[in-house]
Amino acid sequence: MQPPLYVPKNKEQYIDLREQVLYEYFAKDLGWGELMSSRACFEFLIEARNFSKGKTVLDAGAGQKRFEPFFTESNYLTLEHPSGIAMKGMAHISYDYVCELDGDNFLPSDNSIDLIYSHSVLEHIERPEKFFANAIKCLKQSGRLFLNVPFMYLEHETPYDFNRFTRYGLKSRLEEAGFRILKLLPSSNSIEGTTAFILDGIINDAQSRGLQAENFTIKLPDSDQEHPLLPLVQHIIGSLYGLYDDAIYDSTASIGWLCVAEKPAV
Repeated sequence: MQPPLYVPKNKEQYIDLREQVLYEYFAKDLGWGELMSSRACFEFLIEARNFSKGKTVLDAGAGQKRFEPFFTESNYLTLEHPSGIAMKGMAHISYDYVCELDGDNFLPSDNSIDLIYSHSVLEHIERPEKFFANAIKCLKQSGRLFLNVPFMYLEHETPYDFNRFTRYGLKSRLEEAGFRILKLLPSSNSIEGTTAFILDGIINDAQSRGLQAENFTIKLPDSDQEHPLLPLVQHIIGSLYGLYDDAIYDSTASIGWLCVAEKPAV
């Protein structure tokens, strides 16, 4: 039996009032809920918040600036890719920098940023090795890059969906750029990673055949009674989540990775 890698905190374990408010914002307003992976991602954000207090943080791929409340005690700067602005209709949002994350004209000055936060952005960067090169240039010595990246995840925001990294691919690219890996952990257990999109798969394949998955029924063993398929699958998945909601173990099927990389001091 192997020990868990870590146990994400639950709501009751956050004593600081500000962190409690942020937990509610993350779980409810942003819609992340309180699954294992959601609690792990929230704890990761709190770690970034604590590191960046009194420092300069760059939200790389800031989108709707949904994580700005986490960095009220930092000099919070935002960067967005032009194609992201166009695709999501975000021209009304003001950003500190508008440039390609993987381009040759990366706008933040060299050695000017203490922390770069990138949440579900790396998969949309066509040339991640160029982004890592840009990131390490603009970070100060001992500055950190916080990456939350998907692994077991559907294609989304197409056609701007380019990458899914294994932890080893991510580690290799970061070290190639000159980073030192401080943390690289799965953001979920294997149950969530392998079941998160079963319902999507059933519905998608049904639609491809001109069928309505909502009408699917199955017979359980030793029963002649027909049961609606989707609610039954949803119940089984929910039961599995509850059964394995105690800790995150080393997983080859995580829904994503949480990585902290540092620019070494010379």
